[in-house]
Amino acid sequence: IPKGGTQQDKWVYPSPAMFYNALVRKDKAQDVEPEDMVDVVSVHNSMNEATWQSVLVWESLHRNTCGDPRLSRFRGRPDDYSFQARVRQL
Repeated sequence: IPKGGTQQDKWVYPSPAMFYNALVRKDKAQDVEPEDMVDVVSVHNSMNEATWQSVLVWESLHRNTCGDPRLSRFRGRPDDYSFQARVRQL
């Protein structure tokens, strides 16, 4: 995924150890094991790539104003549920 503010840099995904340490730091590692992180990171990275492809499809509709989209930052919002997610919880 191209990194915003640069012309050549790309975002680097976390290693399994980095991902696990972030969960521990955020106090969200109660039900995970370090050895699970390889699979978790694989799913996480695949989801990010698939989402970026969806962004590119959307941005292609506006290519005359933004021909080279880049991601400025990742922002996790685990507690902000979409309308559809809230409906599914009912």
